[in-house]
Amino acid sequence: MIRQVDRQFTITRIFQAPRDLVFTSWTDPDHLQWWLGPYRSMAPVPDLIMDVRPGGRFQVRVIEDDTGSSHVSGGIYHEIVRPEKLVFSWGFPADDPASSPLVTVLLNDLGDGGTEMIFHLHLPPTLPESVAEQWISVGIRPGWLRTIDRLVEQLS
Repeated sequence: MIRQVDRQFTITRIFQAPRDLVFTSWTDPDHLQWWLGPYRSMAPVPDLIMDVRPGGRFQVRVIEDDTGSSHVSGGIYHEIVRPEKLVFSWGFPADDPASSPLVTVLLNDLGDGGTEMIFHLHLPPTLPESVAEQWISVGIRPGWLRTIDRLVEQLS
């Protein structure tokens, strides 16, 4: 029997912060430290690209403080509706955006100064099952959970 990998997951968080600030935390380099984590730093600065428009790309080089190893993460913005929605591919810059995970971030204004964020990641159906299994096995869901928890901390 062939096992089918679950190709998507959703993470929901409530922020005690205005929706515009949560959106800015996703799109402004001055607010991006949460993504990189407490043991990482952006360096060198020229590796940071944030062309926040449909068809624009983002890229950041992350250096692991504990090992000194680095990797580049990035993607292409597909849809931007300020301050309520972001859709982007995510992965490594050399990856084909059509085979990269697609992320949708929805931000709902709760009316009390708070914001509900719904983060949804979907592996495309064109991605071979073996590659989808690799994405899942490297821990993308736990990784995004930790990353989003850092955003909660930053905005608290």
